[in-house]
Parts: sequence; C-alpha cells; structure tokens
Amino acid sequence: REGGRFEGSEGERFEKLGAAQRAGAAYIDCELDAVKEFRGWCGKEKLRPRLIVSQHDFTGGHADVLQVYGRLRAERADVIKFAYTGTDAWQVR
Repeated sequence: REGGRFEGSEGERFEKLGAAQRAGAAYIDCELDAVKEFRGWCGKEKLRPRLIVSQHDFTGGHADVLQVYGRLRAERADVIKFAYTGTDAWQVR
C-alpha cells in the first residue's frame, strides 16, 4: 500500500501488524485508507494498538496539506504521519 513492498493480502498484512502489537510494538502504523478496516479487525482480535495513521504521496503532485491533515486528525490516532514530495516551498506554508 502507498509504496510499501508487502505482497500479501490485506488480511495477511493485518495479521502481521497484529503480531507486532502482540510482540510488544509500542505503535502500529496503518495507512489512512485502511484504518477503519484495521480497527474493525483489531476489535475482532481483541487488540487495542496505539496507532500511527499515515498518508504517503510521493507522486510530486500538489497535495492539499490542510485537507489531508484534517482527514488524518479526524481518525483520532495517537500519532499522525503525512509524507509527501513537495514541489514548491509554498506547499508547506
């Protein structure tokens, strides 16, 4: 997802993330477009991970930083992460 290199299914990815939480990971990083599904999966598995909700965009387009920030904040994550390729310094003002 979003440039990652995991080649398995979404269910397999959730299993790996769940295994990391069970092994003691302090935080689990989940992409914004998958966080609702992952939270549902965690509920079924009786897991309550501390979440980093992230959005990655390395296309070099003109990301609407405030819009993405708002969507990330709306997920009430423990940490939010937005990684993108800016093409102009004015994009981060």
